[in-house]
Amino acid sequence: MIREISEEDAESLAKIHRRCFGKGWSEESFRSMLFQKCFAGLAEEDETVIRGFILAQVVIDEAEIVTFCVLPEFRGRGVGKSLLAELMKRFAKGHVKKVFLEVAEDNDEAIGLYKSMGYEEMRRRQNYYRTKRETKNAAVLAKNL
Repeated sequence: MIREISEEDAESLAKIHRRCFGKGWSEESFRSMLFQKCFAGLAEEDETVIRGFILAQVVIDEAEIVTFCVLPEFRGRGVGKSLLAELMKRFAKGHVKKVFLEVAEDNDEAIGLYKSMGYEEMRRRQNYYRTKRETKNAAVLAKNL
């Protein structure tokens, strides 16, 4: 089932984010974003667990996907595709005309998903993702709705 996320989901989202990205965002960060009306997000869940979620910021007629993750044990089952498709459907019904996102240039699985759903690469951001051990470039993708 896909549903909208809210501030009450902040703790669960932070836990999922840490599992997917190592040093993930804090519960307070999610709570702060979800408190703002410019953020929209969806979660895919069964009766007991959120399997993945997507969070975007909307400004006038454009949106940026700020984070998107699916728990490793649920990847390859269509969870991410369902979340992305539902978000795009909701944006298309509203006033959003273009959606942007950044993704690590070596994340072939995610880039494949985005391109299969009509996203096109616009440019690269050098050294966009930084950890203590390495930096990675980001591919900037966009889709017109």
